[in-house]
Amino acid sequence: MERVQQCGDGKYRWIYKMSTLKNPTMMIRMGKILGVTLLVIYIIAQLASLIGEGEKPFLQTVEMLMPAILIILAVYIVSYLLWVLLCGGTYVCAFEMDDAGILHAQGQNKTEKQKLIEQMTVLLGAVSPVIGVLGSGLTAAVNSSWKSNFFAVTSLKAKRRYNAIYLNEPGCKNIIYVDGRDFDFVWNFIKARCDKAKTNEGDS
Repeated sequence: MERVQQCGDGKYRWIYKMSTLKNPTMMIRMGKILGVTLLVIYIIAQLASLIGEGEKPFLQTVEMLMPAILIILAVYIVSYLLWVLLCGGTYVCAFEMDDAGILHAQGQNKTEKQKLIEQMTVLLGAVSPVIGVLGSGLTAAVNSSWKSNFFAVTSLKAKRRYNAIYLNEPGCKNIIYVDGRDFDFVWNFIKARCDKAKTNEGDS
């Protein structure tokens, strides 16, 4: 199931299993959110100082915000560790791709992972005309899923080292994971259909 397979309805599907300790992509994504949060706090503090006592030097503002920064860092570390524990050290996700877009469904806990794998086993083994109906159960098996529509994607980035493809569109940032043996196929498939997107080949 780790290899990309074309099913009876013409859609491509596969399962990807990733060590949350060896692959840092999720940690980096959470870190970017943390960075934006800290930047917003800094800007608000600077604006407040302009209204009040006048503009404060950078270091003085950072010193004033240090307690809040430390709390946010602690929350980030604890949140990531809790997510790793919740995943059991392994992130399991399923992908469904066609000419219009790609669906990323994740199983966060043991039960969801098992449901996801079972659902994909049925889909990848089925040749029935009703396979499209079966596919609707993919998102029902889990609590979290993201759908990227190729026409709306504004930027693409390849990270072969982490078997990751980043798709960004307004309101949705998606990471597609694919086995190295199928990386070029999926990357070229997506790139050919995201004709409006800015492409970054990265380390691919």
